[in-house]
Amino acid sequence: MRRLFAELKRRHVYRVAVYYAAAAWLLVQIADLVLENFNLPERVMQLVILCAALGFPAALVLAWIFDITPAGIRRTIALDGTSEGEGSQPKVTSQTSDQESERPGIVVLPFDNFSAEPMDEIISNGFTEDLTTLLARIPGYFVISRNTAYLYRDNKKDLREVGAELGVRYLLEGSLRRVDDQLRITAQLIEAETGAHLWADNYDTPIDQLQKVQDTLINGIAVKLGAELARAEFKLARRRPPSDMNAWSLYQSAKGTLMFMGWSPESIKQAVAQLHQAIALDPQYAAPQAYLALLLALGHWLRLVDDLPAAHDQSISNADRALELDPNSSEVLGYVGCAFSDLGYKQRGIPILEKAMELDASNAQARAALGAALLVSGELEQGIAALDEAVKISPRDPGLALWATILSLGTGYTGDIQKAGEWADLAYKTDPHFFPALVIRAWLQGVGGHPQAAQASLDEAIRIYPRLSTGYVDAFMGAGMAQQMQATGLKFPAS
Repeated sequence: MRRLFAELKRRHVYRVAVYYAAAAWLLVQIADLVLENFNLPERVMQLVILCAALGFPAALVLAWIFDITPAGIRRTIALDGTSEGEGSQPKVTSQTSDQESERPGIVVLPFDNFSAEPMDEIISNGFTEDLTTLLARIPGYFVISRNTAYLYRDNKKDLREVGAELGVRYLLEGSLRRVDDQLRITAQLIEAETGAHLWADNYDTPIDQLQKVQDTLINGIAVKLGAELARAEFKLARRRPPSDMNAWSLYQSAKGTLMFMGWSPESIKQAVAQLHQAIALDPQYAAPQAYLALLLALGHWLRLVDDLPAAHDQSISNADRALELDPNSSEVLGYVGCAFSDLGYKQRGIPILEKAMELDASNAQARAALGAALLVSGELEQGIAALDEAVKISPRDPGLALWATILSLGTGYTGDIQKAGEWADLAYKTDPHFFPALVIRAWLQGVGGHPQAAQASLDEAIRIYPRLSTGYVDAFMGAGMAQQMQATGLKFPAS
């Protein structure tokens, strides 16, 4: 009996019963006043009372079956018939739908509290709830509700077994402990199938400052997790045979191609092919359409595609189609707005990017794209600030090499050669094959009075991309930049 009452409480049946009773009572009172003033037959009042009474058990049944989660309304994952006892552990069975089964799932397990302070238990619970809510915003993943996750508090089961029971691919666990006057938060991401630790990090904050920085700290963990999940999905996709790849997997694989292969004509071509396959499998899936528009636009801007007019036209077509399919997705809007801006349609692209950030302030890609658009528009200060914020939000983002390269260019325009050089070095360190970073580093070294180092950087860029020319430099860096570089003694290949 105690087990039944506990389950009724977990499923919020008590809460629904109270809310329904209050709402039904209010409805009856309103109906009584209305019927009296309009002289309606008494049987109408009887019908209202009857409907309210019949609706009560229906509401309780719905409360039992369904759960409101950060990702929307889902079927509640139920306890099975495990007997009650001192050492018994809850067992759950996955209730994910066929559509959800195509998407990877993640559960945020209750954070362990290794402190004797009662307040730390509240903080621990808050971390679990807030991270569950934020992770639900990452497009393409389903997140197990916190009510189900709390069944695993103090659970000694193997994490692989927990993952199998919940039907998720990833688990996030963590802990809180006091170290002198500091509170240390530890978080780690685990692949459910293998039990492998994919990522882990520690966060220390003064205990008296926790309330001020808690939201920033949780947001930082969630953003890092987004990047790590993308890396994990690409690695998993590479282990699968092509016949097992669905639209989601192909989309993730395309993003991972650039993450691990860097930006080059070859990686762009491979990623574009994967996105075409994803669209062929699911033409109504907006994200691959939007990402394809982005890649083609960037390929057009960076001259990484062979047919520039075709890339331009196809990018516009895919961007428009993505907006038709999902105009309220921050992810889609971030890609589409960037595509329009990179193709030169900044008046159309910038409002779309701003809307993407309104929908999700943690969308680092949209913020970086907005910064690049502002830089090209001549708003250097605002553009640099937006790009710098994007790097802070997502310091391990797959787009970091590109963002740092554009930051290097923009900072160089302001005359801060030293800072611009630091950004160029970061871009090269992140992706040694991203030749635009080497071109900008050559420019900075040339104007900084280091001609030999400048020529070495330019020669390395030419080795990576033999088609590099003065026309490319002017298209990417701005009109007249190739001539400025030549004025410092730099030599380009003969056209």
